[in-house]
Amino acid sequence: MMILWIASKFGIPYIISAHGNLNDWSMRNKKFLKIFYLNCFKGIIYNCRAFHVLNKFEKNEVSHYLNISKLRFLSLQNFIDAPEGSVKTKNSEFRVLFFGRLTEKKGIFELLKIIKLFKTNNIQNIKFIFVGPKEKKYYQDFINKINLYQISKYIELKEQITNDLNKKELFEKSDIFILPSKDEADSISIKEALFYGKPLVISSNCKFEISSEAKEFIKEIKIFNEVEYYNAIMKFYVNQKKLYEDVKKITSYAKKNFSVDLIENELANIYYDCISYSFKSKYWKN
Repeated sequence: MMILWIASKFGIPYIISAHGNLNDWSMRNKKFLKIFYLNCFKGIIYNCRAFHVLNKFEKNEVSHYLNISKLRFLSLQNFIDAPEGSVKTKNSEFRVLFFGRLTEKKGIFELLKIIKLFKTNNIQNIKFIFVGPKEKKYYQDFINKINLYQISKYIELKEQITNDLNKKELFEKSDIFILPSKDEADSISIKEALFYGKPLVISSNCKFEISSEAKEFIKEIKIFNEVEYYNAIMKFYVNQKKLYEDVKKITSYAKKNFSVDLIENELANIYYDCISYSFKSKYWKN
């Protein structure tokens, strides 16, 4: 903040990015201290050349804490450097991938309740793959719940992926991607899954805008209900042949909407706009 204060005093243009830190979920933690901090530095915040948000959902939540009429918004999502063309590997079992930090916020305990239904209904040849950094605060409780529900045969725990080749192999060997998260700003993992041609089962808390053409392969659960998640997964489970047919369609959708190539020619306009107060870029939202 000191750097921004200096920039404001010397008329140097600067951009502020919330990047998930001014949403309702984040603000619950030490809320009053954060609001006090915002009030102390609101002059610097409102003087920024642009305020970057990831999407319309983040802008809406920022409006709960700042006067958005005093801000000039640049809405720019996370774009992805598209991986090489993906193929669908034929598995002996149906594989549901959770790829992300193993923490309470990502909905890992809710996911265990969903998995429990597959045990209750005696669904065979299905495996839930958990891949990501383990958060110590929650991991032991996570393991305890697996043992309590007696669902270990339905679960495979893998170490964190460290390179693109292993990630590609992981996604290609998965059938669908799941994220019952309690809050996301703009999930990279969701977009990666689409680039690899994977259907999604996600929560509305992922704040992922779903077009009409994508509703066929993206199932959004509005309010957590393990039965709804179970039913959504089973729709893909009972029609696995279609998973192979849809890979190219899903990958094409990802490239048209999230590829870094889409922003490449816009960067010069964005930089120029931030210096000159012009509006050449299509990403300005007010």
